Amino acid sequence: IGEGRVDGWLVLDTSAAVPDLQADLTLSDLNLDKLLPAEEKPAEPEAKPAAKTSDDKLFSDAPLPFETLSKADIKATLRVSNLVRNNRRVKDAEIKIDLARGKLSVSLLKLASVQGELEGVFEVDASGNKTPAVMIKLKAPKLDLGEILASGDVTTTIEGPLATDIFLRAQGNSLAQIMGSLTGNINLLMEDGSADAKALDMLVGGLSAMFGTIFTDQSSKTRINCAICDLTLKDGMLTPQLAVLDTEYSTVFAEGQVDLKNEQLDIKVSPEAKGVTLSVAVPVRLHGKLSDPGIEVEKAGALIKTGQLWATVVYPPAALVKFTDLGGGKQNPCVSMVAEKGGMPILDGVGKVVGGVVKGTEGAVKGVGTGLGKIFGSEEDTDSTTDTENDVDEDDFDDY
Repeated sequence: IGEGRVDGWLVLDTSAAVPDLQADLTLSDLNLDKLLPAEEKPAEPEAKPAAKTSDDKLFSDAPLPFETLSKADIKATLRVSNLVRNNRRVKDAEIKIDLARGKLSVSLLKLASVQGELEGVFEVDASGNKTPAVMIKLKAPKLDLGEILASGDVTTTIEGPLATDIFLRAQGNSLAQIMGSLTGNINLLMEDGSADAKALDMLVGGLSAMFGTIFTDQSSKTRINCAICDLTLKDGMLTPQLAVLDTEYSTVFAEGQVDLKNEQLDIKVSPEAKGVTLSVAVPVRLHGKLSDPGIEVEKAGALIKTGQLWATVVYPPAALVKFTDLGGGKQNPCVSMVAEKGGMPILDGVGKVVGGVVKGTEGAVKGVGTGLGKIFGSEEDTDSTTDTENDVDEDDFDDY
């Protein structure tokens, strides 16, 4: 087919009441942008679109077509090599699809941009008369953001290895119901990355006012030393237990909550400057509706000094254990920083620059800020081996 080819086999059986499709296909060197007709762009409206109202919603209440999952049974394996679609290239991937009696399971078995063992599963159970249930699980020790986000020959604006451990479950007949019932955990860990101004601006909430907290006036690109993120979701309420982004010019902290059910958010983003080259280093608060959040810059606040925000972080040391085998684990600077603040030195032989401080080869980064003994004020037992209200096991999906 053009410069590419399709290999494998496909069997379609329509003799039964429910058609059965089985396939094992390999797609190689296919440019679908050239093979498929280009999508027609809608005509420009003559009148300007109406301004957003307070009733605007991001998540639709319209029923999703779950009934189509019972129209056929499918068991297929798809392998992709050098596939281009929408100017994005997939170098190498393998996907397994299993659909039977309204239950769909899609497993990502291989992806070229992932190094190490990959576990990716998406499940939908729309069988019977019960409310459809959805489950997503993704665990990867090293995702290459540069390769995933790249479009064609254009270099991505965010680059670096990202480790992920995600497990989410929900139920509902519409996108709004699913988002409003999301429950689970999202753990992210990054190290030795880079990003330009627009990318980091988007990452911290689309705030132009934040540029000065991350970049100098002479550069539009900065190094990301590390990032660590622990998000919990309970019935659509997203809460950052720990969210830190450390760059060469600042360390950015996030706290608050996002109500996905009512589409409301209240998030405070606080930068901690490194040095005196930055023009802005004050907290910024995002609040209101997700579709049109309000932004408040606390200009009256004093310049945040190094270590000041670290002294306010409350993160149980036992909860940090789940990051030690994720991505760079113990060697990640953000993991070592959080561990050191909690009096739990889990690292040896580390001498990396984090928070503007370097300490030799006999321990984690030390000496950042004052009053650090006040953190980790929570005495709650959060051992990762014990189920708590916010912890979700894959077996919980069976409850639906």
